[in-house]
Amino acid sequence: MSLRSRVALSSMAATIAVVVLLGVVLLALTERSQQDELDEALQQQVGIVVSPGPFTNLVEGRRVPRELRGFRSDLFVASRVINSDGSVFETVEFPEIPVPVAVGFSTESADGEQWRVLTMELPRPPGGGGAVLLQTTASMEGVESTLSELRRLILALGAFAVGAAGLGGWLLGTVAIRPLAGLRREAERVSETVDLSVRVPVDQGPSEVDELAQALNVMLERIEEGAAQTQAALDASRGFAGNVAHELRTPLTSMQTNLEVLAANPDLPVEERNAIVGDVVAQQHRLLDALEALRLLARGELAAADLFESTDLGELVDGTVAQAQARFPEATITLDVQREPPEVRVWPEGLRVLLDNLVRNAVTHGRPSGGGEAEVVVSLDHDEREWVLTVTDGGLGIAAADRERVFGRFERGNGVQGAGTGLGLALVAQQAAVHSGSVTIDDAPGGGARVTVRAPLDDVGGTSEAAS
Repeated sequence: MSLRSRVALSSMAATIAVVVLLGVVLLALTERSQQDELDEALQQQVGIVVSPGPFTNLVEGRRVPRELRGFRSDLFVASRVINSDGSVFETVEFPEIPVPVAVGFSTESADGEQWRVLTMELPRPPGGGGAVLLQTTASMEGVESTLSELRRLILALGAFAVGAAGLGGWLLGTVAIRPLAGLRREAERVSETVDLSVRVPVDQGPSEVDELAQALNVMLERIEEGAAQTQAALDASRGFAGNVAHELRTPLTSMQTNLEVLAANPDLPVEERNAIVGDVVAQQHRLLDALEALRLLARGELAAADLFESTDLGELVDGTVAQAQARFPEATITLDVQREPPEVRVWPEGLRVLLDNLVRNAVTHGRPSGGGEAEVVVSLDHDEREWVLTVTDGGLGIAAADRERVFGRFERGNGVQGAGTGLGLALVAQQAAVHSGSVTIDDAPGGGARVTVRAPLDDVGGTSEAAS
């Protein structure tokens, strides 16, 4: 059933209830008013009959008083006098109402009609004997006629009111759903477009319609966010596949060549065979490192706010540095916590990846030019707005022209030798963005490179969009 039909039927039902209630009340009040008027006429008739002159004539039997025949031309009022023994003493055109009748007002049936009767007990005048009953009555036909006419009028007006209410409800429903029809058209327009940023207009109708439009917009926002996350996941998958193909082609080709050489030359000298096997193992390690780095990159691109949690940053940095020192015993890694920041909301795994790659990069490329072990200093500080993580090495540093480029994937600094995937600093830049921060490279005070990561203390979690 349409909303207009519901409004029309509701209006009609409400009108029927009101008409019935008002009709019952009006009929009751009218009946009471007519009956009170009739009772008043009977009381006036009694007053006339029992006046001294007419009553004395009546009880002395001289003549039937004129007053017994009634005093109003528009209302027939009859009277009769009943002796104490129950016999009728005198009557004038009184209906066949049985004797006795209770003293006071009553409604009796006689001659096929309803009669209103007033019975009063009156003493005879001195010398006239015992008490007598005086009854006056009037037909209730006029009351019934008035009530019948009123019923017909109520039915007629009620039928008209119900019909008018139905029509009015239908028209009102048409007006009321006009904003909904507009909202439906806007929703259809949104459903026909591929642009999920389109929103349904608000402030176009009543508050209820505006609330519905706002709810639709919230739903569209969530759909857009879901679509963006899905697209990000798809892009991450495509990027992962492309990066894998880009990074793994060379080591796989090298491994295949070496294995073919081993298979084709079973009598190779031990030294050459060991060299080839060592190269295969090195390429296999490179493959594993590249796959792990690519996995972390793909996970970072899909980092969601629910991964973030309140974390003791000093404890996290201390644990990561301790693990790095155990992994690189040939290097000296020092932790300098100038001012330990309060607990902040971060992605713990992401920050471990960031710091681990900074330390690995410093240990790998931060050895002094004259040789010796690498010395790496990890500093943690904060101010009122952000926390600052700095990793400094004593190596050759990174040329100013390369400081932006090395944050790209599979990018390495000019002149860098040795193993590496070119993904370490890309992971650092990604995690800095995930935490709504930034990363910069400059020269260390004593020579070498200094990488600085800054992020706000009140960060509540980045988005995959920020990460990408």
